Amino acid sequence: MSTKRTSSANASSPSTSEANAKGRTVDFGSMSIHVGIPSADQIVDNVLAGQVAFKRARPVLVGRGVKLALKPSVPKYHADPDHPNLIVEELNGRRRLGTLSNGIFKPAP
Repeated sequence: MSTKRTSSANASSPSTSEANAKGRTVDFGSMSIHVGIPSADQIVDNVLAGQVAFKRARPVLVGRGVKLALKPSVPKYHADPDHPNLIVEELNGRRRLGTLSNGIFKPAP
């Protein structure tokens, strides 16, 4: 088995040796790490564990929006699908259409 070593000038780039029946060696500068190749059963177990984890996480990943806990005096801005060139400002229970210019909300006429 041949192993490619990285130079000290390029120590942050790992190089990988050829795989053999026992595993694989990854070199980071002067350090070598040998890892075993997983068996077919281990691969199947890991895929199944990943699928179970994804099923637990899926409801959170596909949920809509973000809940913001804003104080009443903090404005919230969002797009208005009926007026694509304008944004909506919601502040203290009031809703206004307008634009942002240099970071300042300007109500539409």
